[in-house]
Amino acid sequence: MKTTPADFLNSATLDVGRILAATAVFYFHIGVVGHYPFSRYGEFAVEYFVMLSGISYLLFSYPHPVTPAQYFAYMKRRLATLFPVFFLVNVALYGGSFLYVSGLGRPYTFAEFLASATGTSMFFGWKYLSTVMWFVPFILQVYLLLPLIDWGSRRLPPLEFMLVAFGVSCLTAQLMPFFFADQAAYLVCKNWSPLFRLPEVCLGILLGRLALAQCDFWKAGSAMVTFGILSWLVSWLNSIPGGTRVYIYMPWSGFWVPLLLFGAAYLILPLRRNVQTRLIRQLGIATFAFYLFHAAPLTAIEHRFGNHLPVWAAYYLACWVIAVSLTRLVARATKLFEPSRQQT
Repeated sequence: MKTTPADFLNSATLDVGRILAATAVFYFHIGVVGHYPFSRYGEFAVEYFVMLSGISYLLFSYPHPVTPAQYFAYMKRRLATLFPVFFLVNVALYGGSFLYVSGLGRPYTFAEFLASATGTSMFFGWKYLSTVMWFVPFILQVYLLLPLIDWGSRRLPPLEFMLVAFGVSCLTAQLMPFFFADQAAYLVCKNWSPLFRLPEVCLGILLGRLALAQCDFWKAGSAMVTFGILSWLVSWLNSIPGGTRVYIYMPWSGFWVPLLLFGAAYLILPLRRNVQTRLIRQLGIATFAFYLFHAAPLTAIEHRFGNHLPVWAAYYLACWVIAVSLTRLVARATKLFEPSRQQT
């Protein structure tokens, strides 16, 4: 039987990819502590989640917003999906900083907690309660832009669509050194806004359209190859000593690592016959909580138990238990506030 893009990008494949990507990010962070081989590549698994936002928008978000009322309803659903878990993880880390000294050498202040829990820490020059939390305000901005990006993808050929995205991001990113120092400008372009990283967001939209047979395979493929070439070019230019710094965040590893995750998820998907589909779905949903929670306690665990693989393996499993429990708790609490059928 011929494999179609829809088969490749079905919900089960994406859930397996989420689990693999979250695991890769976990390995990256324990690699920072323990200097494990190839761990540095795990950082680029985050690009998988960025691309996934565009895919999920097209495949699983219906109806797509057209009117302002639909747009606000769409953003309300996105916030309802992300914010409760994000807030509870912040509460847990804030409380934990009084039991074990945070990375700042002291408990977090209430103002730092509020800034982190609202996703505004970076705009005050403060640290989030966990380094990974920059992703939440970033992905919310992605959700804000997705309807507009989808509108553009339907009016431009895929290759032109990708080149326009690259041009907008590159030009915007190159302006940042006028406002920030070199390293600060790089971090702004990496973490602050998807305007600096439009190509990877647009690639997710193209993959979603391809799965829905809304664009030609070869035309979409040419845009993907172009994304890869541009990623390599940006990495090459930034590797030249004394060369002009390119601030757009398009590292070559940010192309091939997500590609590897999509492929690996599809290849191991047949193994799900030996695992309950419900479990895969639950772990896929829980990856958000896993991602938010896992990084902050790493230094404390290393100081208490040492840098040993059995310790990290036990903590990895504990993180999944915590993430699934937290996700299910939020899901049950959310249902309590849903109007009953009699009320509607």
